[in-house]
Amino acid sequence: MSATELPASNQQQIRIEDLSLPQLSSLRDQFNSDIAKLTQLYSQLRNAISTFSECNNCVEAIASKSLNKVLVPLTNSLYVRGELVQPDNLIVDVGTGYYLEKNCSQAQKFYSNKIEYLSQNADKLAKTIEEKQTNLQVLADILATKAAALQKSQPASEASSKA
Repeated sequence: MSATELPASNQQQIRIEDLSLPQLSSLRDQFNSDIAKLTQLYSQLRNAISTFSECNNCVEAIASKSLNKVLVPLTNSLYVRGELVQPDNLIVDVGTGYYLEKNCSQAQKFYSNKIEYLSQNADKLAKTIEEKQTNLQVLADILATKAAALQKSQPASEASSKA
């Protein structure tokens, strides 16, 4: 499939050069919407990667025995001092309200695997966004060409109708 052809819902290929200006404008709006949504998802993935990296760094600090005293959050702005009695037994949030007890090496492996998985998905998503942006640019070029051609043909038709 060339950059100027997009698949239709019935698996037929439609040349975008054959679409009307309103259809092209609608397609452009759809591309802009898709790119915005994908960019938001990409940002969320990057935030999740950052969160898991921070968790992994904390586990490394606990494993190296450099982190023994901690502040335990009671609310978003209220903390109490605490001390890790069993620093090798961690409770890990594995998602959707489930928690597992893991030792430091298991927790590090869990977070490293999460980071790797999310990074791979973020890379795939970045490529998809790039492809959509390239297709959007091709679409914008075709839209501009058609609009310019329409503007050129209108004064010529108006001049011939006045004569």
